[in-house]
Amino acid sequence: MNKTEGLYENRADGIETPEQKALRELQRFRKRSDVEIDYKAELAKAREEKYGCID
Repeated sequence: MNKTEGLYENRADGIETPEQKALRELQRFRKRSDVEIDYKAELAKAREEKYGCID
């Protein structure tokens, strides 16, 4: 069972669990970004900077 399963379900008594409260708080700071990031290229660049001088 996944830890996040059930976080979105409403409880019968209407009380939020601590996990639901934390998720709601985190979602306040969430926003979409228009910037596309090429993670593979970023990783390759970082590897080259760090290990490029090693033969």
